[in-house]
Amino acid sequence: MHEILATATNYILNIVGDMGYIGIFVMMVIESSFFPFPSEIAMIPAGFLASVGKMNFSIALISGTLGAIVGASINYFLGKNLGGPIIKKLIKNYGKYIFISEEHYNKSEIYFQKHGGITTFLARFIPAVRQLISIPAGIFKMNFIKFTLYTGTGAFFWNLILMIIGYIAGENKDLIKEYSYYALLGILLIAIIIGSIYYFKNKTKSKQRTIFIGDVQGCYNELKDLLKKIDIKENDKVYFVGDLINKGPKSYKVLKFVYKNRKRFKSIVGNHEINFLRYLDGKGCKEHNKKEFEYLKEKLNKKPEILQFLREMPRYIIEDNFIMVHAGIYPNKKIQDHSIDEITKVRDINGKPWYEFYEGTKKIIYGHRAIDGIRIRKNTIGLDTGCVYGKSLTAYILETGEIYTQQAEEIYVNVYNKYENKKSKKL
Repeated sequence: MHEILATATNYILNIVGDMGYIGIFVMMVIESSFFPFPSEIAMIPAGFLASVGKMNFSIALISGTLGAIVGASINYFLGKNLGGPIIKKLIKNYGKYIFISEEHYNKSEIYFQKHGGITTFLARFIPAVRQLISIPAGIFKMNFIKFTLYTGTGAFFWNLILMIIGYIAGENKDLIKEYSYYALLGILLIAIIIGSIYYFKNKTKSKQRTIFIGDVQGCYNELKDLLKKIDIKENDKVYFVGDLINKGPKSYKVLKFVYKNRKRFKSIVGNHEINFLRYLDGKGCKEHNKKEFEYLKEKLNKKPEILQFLREMPRYIIEDNFIMVHAGIYPNKKIQDHSIDEITKVRDINGKPWYEFYEGTKKIIYGHRAIDGIRIRKNTIGLDTGCVYGKSLTAYILETGEIYTQQAEEIYVNVYNKYENKKSKKL
C-alpha cells in the first residue's frame, strides 16, 4: 500500500511540479480532498524555492491555503449531499445492529453546529484527520461560511509552518525531517492547549444552563423524569416551547408544576393552550377535547392565579442568542406581526417546511411538528418528539448542544401511525 501511495504521489508531482503556484494550488486541492498525500510534499519545497528567490513566499502560501480550502470544500459537499442521506438510511435500516441511533446522529449534528469551528481548525494540524474532518462537517450541515473560515485559518498556519521549515532547512532532508518532527510535536501541544482552553471556557460558561423542552402535552411523569435525568440545578433556566397541556394524562399537574417554578421556568403558548383559552371564552372546541377542557376549567376555577399565568404566557420569547416560538415563523415577516394562529400553527410555506426559508443568524427553537421528531436545519431546532403519542419528550441545552430524551411511559393517544404513514408517503 505504501508503494502504491508513493508511486501515485510521484505521478502527481511529475504532472504539477513545473506548474509553480498553480501546481501548489492543485496539489493542496488534492491533498485536502480525495487523495490524502502529505501537504509537506508541496509546501516544504515551496518554502525552499522562496528562500532561493524562485517563488514569492506570500503568493505560495496563499496558493496553498486556497487549494486546501477548495479541497476541503469538495469533501464538505460530498458529505452534505451524499453522506447525510446514506447514513440516515443506514441508521434507519441497520442502526440497531451497529449500535448507532437517530439520537446519536442528532447529537453529532448539534455538536458540529456548536463546536464545528474549533474542531475543524484543530483538525487541520493532525495528519489524516484534516482530510476526513470535512466530511462529517458536511454531513451534519455545519455552516459553510464558518467551515470555510476555520478551515482556511487552520490551513494558513499549517502551511506557514511547513514553508518556514523549507525556507530554513533548504534541501537538507535530515534537517527537514528533524524540524518537521519537532514542529508536529509543538503543533499537537498547542492544539491540546487551545482545545483545553476552549473546553474549560465553555464549561465555565455552562454553569448556568439554558434548557429548552419540547411539547409536554400533559405528560407530567415524563417531564419530571426528564428533568431528573438532566440533573436540573437551581440556577438553570428552563424554557417550554408551548403545548404544556391537552391529550396527555396530567395537563393540570404540568401547568401547576410550571407555575410553581415560574421564577426560572418560562413557557410560551402553543396551539393547544390557545384552543383551551378560546373554549373558556365561549368559542367552543372540538368534541374530543371537551371532556379534558371541562376538567381543566374546573381545576383552574379553583386556582385563578394559575389561569392568569396561562393567559399571560407570551406568543414568543426573544433573547440575545435565541428566539423561541411554538410552531415557526414566516421568514419574510416581522415576528411581532405574526398572528397568534400563524405563530402557533405554521408548518409549511409553498409546500416546504418553513425552516427551509429561514436565513437568520439567531437560533430558533420551536415545537409543534411531532411528525419530524428532532429537527435541526438552518439554525433552527425542532423539539416536539411526540411524547403523547408514545415516543419521547426531548430537552436541548443551548450552551453545550446536548440533547436529552425521556421515553413515554405509554401511548396516550394512538394516532402516531398516521404521522408515520404520512411521512412514508412523502419519502
